[in-house]
Amino acid sequence: MKQHIYKWSKTFALLATFLVPLLSFGQEQNPEGTLTLPSLELPATKEGESAPSPELPATEQTNNELSLELPTTENALALPDDKAKEAQEEPKEEAKEEAKDAPATVAAEPQQAAPSKATKPAPVQDSKTDVESLHNKRISILKSYTVADTASIDGKFQTDRTIESVQWSPDGRTILFDVQGSNQFFSIASVPSLELRPKASPRILSTIRHPRNQRLNNAHPAWYTDKLEPIFSRQGKYFIFVGQDPTSNDFKVSQPGLALFTNLYICDANGAQFWQVTHDISTYSFRRGALNPQFSPDGSLLLWTRNIKQSDRDGYWGRRSINLANFLFKGNNPSINNIREFTPNGNTFYETYGFSPDGKQILFASCEEPDAWAGMDIYTMAVGDASGRPILDGKPVKLTSTPSVWDRHASFSPGGKKIIWASSEGYSISTLGPGGSRWPQAMVTELWIMNANGKDQVCLTSYNQRGSSMYAGTRCFVGATCWSPDGQKVAFVLNRQINAYSLASSVVVLELGFKKPFPGR
Repeated sequence: MKQHIYKWSKTFALLATFLVPLLSFGQEQNPEGTLTLPSLELPATKEGESAPSPELPATEQTNNELSLELPTTENALALPDDKAKEAQEEPKEEAKEEAKDAPATVAAEPQQAAPSKATKPAPVQDSKTDVESLHNKRISILKSYTVADTASIDGKFQTDRTIESVQWSPDGRTILFDVQGSNQFFSIASVPSLELRPKASPRILSTIRHPRNQRLNNAHPAWYTDKLEPIFSRQGKYFIFVGQDPTSNDFKVSQPGLALFTNLYICDANGAQFWQVTHDISTYSFRRGALNPQFSPDGSLLLWTRNIKQSDRDGYWGRRSINLANFLFKGNNPSINNIREFTPNGNTFYETYGFSPDGKQILFASCEEPDAWAGMDIYTMAVGDASGRPILDGKPVKLTSTPSVWDRHASFSPGGKKIIWASSEGYSISTLGPGGSRWPQAMVTELWIMNANGKDQVCLTSYNQRGSSMYAGTRCFVGATCWSPDGQKVAFVLNRQINAYSLASSVVVLELGFKKPFPGR
């Protein structure tokens, strides 16, 4: 009996000498003083044999853990001095080797953070992405605001006023447009385009106050651009517009839609000085006019639509053609030469909207059949030159192919990858009157976007759709369009029906981008 007691007391004493150093090391790692060790399995011993010393892994952990409480010095079994000293020194050396590796192992184990309380995911901010890099179906309207309307010119709302065209300045800070005044004549106005001043009052440029222009229509303004010589550039210092001839007193047919008895004029940015650059002579039996002038990106070419109406057989719109000319300054005096006239689809409807950003194409609306103006489509056509004279090279490329749909008012994005335009796609339109004379009283359109090759056509707005957040509550149609120079915004004319015979117009700016959905959606 005494022999068995001595054997087991020796075994527990050896265990104690192994565990004392490990206890001190474990306390350094665990300040609470709790030591958890792998389960130890002591082998069975025969009578008269001593138990082997257990092997303790330094850092290896197992799934079976056993918490051991060490015996105190009061109840610990004593060993002979030499044996105890020998038994203590060996574990100390082993513990040193273990301690050398243990800290690195502990540091390598990442600490798990406490699980946070479940919170409702916050909406992701809308991101200002390069609009031209997005697929059209992913483009969203981030913001919409009105910068000018027919009530803001003199603060008195009148439903007989309309806005016909809109243009962004080259620096993106000003929007140029034309507006019908209380005297029924159109004038050129400008308004800051900055979002911080959406309610700024438009400034009427002095073209209407000039003695020559006091009772004449002035419309279709477009800024002069010159990207080839930025150091000496006149960009943003001049604009071109359509001015009514002083010999005409018929303000109705000289308004922007028809623009008969008109010519093209260049004006400085302040509206103080202007020069006539086209000189069509009109008579009441042979009426001519110009509309929608646009400069090429390098400022070397001028594009516009020429309107000819000889009789009522020519219809409400008259006969139209595309005109190209070289544009240049002689000193400070602007002029044009080498005027070329084109009718690529024959004698039918044409309306020009400007150049592609690289200047290699023009953008316009036309019909393939005479008198089919109610189903005009959007086209592009290559621009070339022959001995310095601008020409339209090749065949027109049709971007929309909807002969029963009204497609009009297109414009290229600054990078040339996108085109916006007004379309009646999806809406049924009643009769437009003889020759289309009553089209403003029946037209319904929205703003659309497509790739420059005509693919991926997507509707951006829904002013005429009941239940939509953009629903205007009345019939609407989109007029002239343009992009901001940074390509993030578009401006356009929105016409709203007030009553059976009256419209109200405004200049609307849409900020475009990619609206990210909520996480998890």
